Amino acid sequence: MADSLPQQTRKYSTIFVDFFDTVAFRHVHPREIIRLWSAQIRPYLGISCDPATLYQIRMQALERFSFSTLSYTFEAWMREFYLRLNNSNLMDSSISFARFLQLSLEVEESLEVQSQFANENLLNALRELKTLGKKIYVVSDFYLPKSSLERFLIAMNTREIFDDVFVSCDFGKTKSEGNLYPAVLNALGLSSEHVFMVGDNRISDCLNSGKCGIASFQLRHRYNNLWRKIANRILGLGTTAHGFHVAWWKYERECRRSPFYFSEYVLIYYFFTAKLFDELKKRKISNAVFLSREGWLLKKFFEIYQESVVPAPERITPHYFKMSRQAAAIVRLKPLEEETFSHFDSISIHDFLIGCGFSEPAIKELAREIHGISAEWKKNLQKRNLSWNLLQIRNLGINTHKSVPEIKRHFRVISIH
Repeated sequence: MADSLPQQTRKYSTIFVDFFDTVAFRHVHPREIIRLWSAQIRPYLGISCDPATLYQIRMQALERFSFSTLSYTFEAWMREFYLRLNNSNLMDSSISFARFLQLSLEVEESLEVQSQFANENLLNALRELKTLGKKIYVVSDFYLPKSSLERFLIAMNTREIFDDVFVSCDFGKTKSEGNLYPAVLNALGLSSEHVFMVGDNRISDCLNSGKCGIASFQLRHRYNNLWRKIANRILGLGTTAHGFHVAWWKYERECRRSPFYFSEYVLIYYFFTAKLFDELKKRKISNAVFLSREGWLLKKFFEIYQESVVPAPERITPHYFKMSRQAAAIVRLKPLEEETFSHFDSISIHDFLIGCGFSEPAIKELAREIHGISAEWKKNLQKRNLSWNLLQIRNLGINTHKSVPEIKRHFRVISIH
């Protein structure tokens, strides 16, 4: 058997297993799930406030319940939340509570699925126990119902390991209070001496199960991966400005001690990428193009961010497009009536044409056409910056109905003077 479970587990006919941080881990802090939910649910419900305000209102709605025990249901939490939004005129009033609950649950489940990954060591041990004929049940303290946890198990291809799932919110009882264990034993018609509990929490999974006569084993984990550190130290502590800054500087100091140069910039890129994603979703953009060459790295960050925290149906498709800096300058131009060409301030007409690929003979021929034959053709093209010349030509085209020869004549005057 895998060394994640003791040999004594084999003596018991029934195994109870915790879910979070036992069967599955999250890439992010649980509160980050709710923050992401607050950002993604807004367009579906016609909510007018920003994600940070929506997050605060949802957490305030939770204060009506006993947050520490997780005996409340998702439906009860959402009903209180729904009433607060309606009373504050922050949501489309035509949306019924049934629709609100359905959308809220769908988004929350999708975010959970995307953030979770399986504890393969434990699951391999459970699979071996299953071949020995053991009955295995998930017993979890959580506010989402049994159907949600079953969806999580299906997403990890582990549903067949478990005979059933029991969740605190479905019973109004919790492991943390110790009264969920008798309820589950009664529902299964089991005696406690035949049951073995596995979980990561010393009190909820071990001490409280022991009070009910259930033997137990506490899993111990090393929380040292990058995403968990970011979530716990920054995102999880970011409920106040002071807490956020303390966490930020603490993690930045750790990054500076990394053997990899400039590791501290990962924090900046993370929040930049999150802001970019939010802005694209707000504008209902489904495809994002990243331009060479710096865009390649930004595209990689964008892909990692989406794989970590964004549900697959909500993801934006990133593309990488190779182009020169000269071509990129053209993309930046506004409509002709609005463009001031200010970003060409330091470029002469000659240098601009060189950057566009014109050869010296071609530039000389152009100068000959504009200025006539002149020994000072290059000097004339260098006399004024490009932005001034382009602005004058634009004004000629917009404000007059002159023919092309007349515009050429004016261009000659502008370029010389």
